[in-house]
Order: sequence, then structure tokens, then C-alpha cells
Amino acid sequence: MRVPRTCWTATLLMIRLALGGMFITVGLSKLMSPPDAFSRAILSYDLVSPMAASLAALYLPWLELAAGLCVLVGWSGRGGAMVLSSLIALFTVVKLSSVVRGLTISECGCYGSELAWLELTDWRGILLNLLWLVLCFVLVVADVGPWSIRASILARISYPPGE
Repeated sequence: MRVPRTCWTATLLMIRLALGGMFITVGLSKLMSPPDAFSRAILSYDLVSPMAASLAALYLPWLELAAGLCVLVGWSGRGGAMVLSSLIALFTVVKLSSVVRGLTISECGCYGSELAWLELTDWRGILLNLLWLVLCFVLVVADVGPWSIRASILARISYPPGE
């Protein structure tokens, strides 16, 4: 059974809005909070040195923001979805490592202050990350679809005005 094209297009748009919007919110939230707060959250996983945690706290929010914007507006959306997939896979491995090692993490630093209610540091957080990963995979495979900047530019190139 084939899914109607309009249904698939609307689904892709909702996925883009959810993923892009979430990562833009997360990135901005981390950028607006003091960098040492995110650095402390990274250090609580006991996986990296303080220097690596500081660098990650400095650059990771910018990467999340840029990839979220790419996915949301549909310009280089597949590339943005690949970056988000890589980040989510890394975050999932880090969370899995903390659960397996029995660490008690009070603030995972994953979603910033704006989406703190999503901060799940147990198996539920891993399952949530896997859901985000599946959504990213859909965008990577399907590209961004219509209703994106890229699709609108390609349509204008393919069908110049006046023809």
C-alpha cells in the first residue's frame, strides 16, 4: 500500500519542524546559559577531560543550532539531518554508558533549560534518542521534500518565470 504523496510531504514537514525546532531551541538555550553549566553536565558522565568538556560546551551548541536551521528551512537538509543523526547517536552512546555504569546524572545537559522536562537520564532517555534517530534517518533517506528553500529554488530554476 502506497502512502499518498501529500500525506508523505506533510509527514516530512512535521519531522523537519520537530527536529529542526528542537535543535534550534536546544542550541539557543545552551548558548544563552553560562558555558560552565553545560561543561559541568558533560563532565558528570566521566568520559572526557575538563578541557574536552569545555571545548564541547563551547562548540556543540553552535553545531546543534546550525544543523537544526538546515533541517528546519530545508537548505542542505540531508546534510543537517546527517549531522543531527551523528550527534544523537553520540548522545545515545554516552547515555547508554552512564546507565550501564550506574552513574546518577541529575542534569544530563542534553536539552538545555528550555526543554528541561525532556532530560531523561535512564532507559527512557535512550529510547527517546532512538526515536529522534529514526526521524533523522527518515530525513536522510527522503531528503527534505517540498516546502523547503532548496525545493523552491530548484523549482524556479527548472521552470523560469514566464514559461
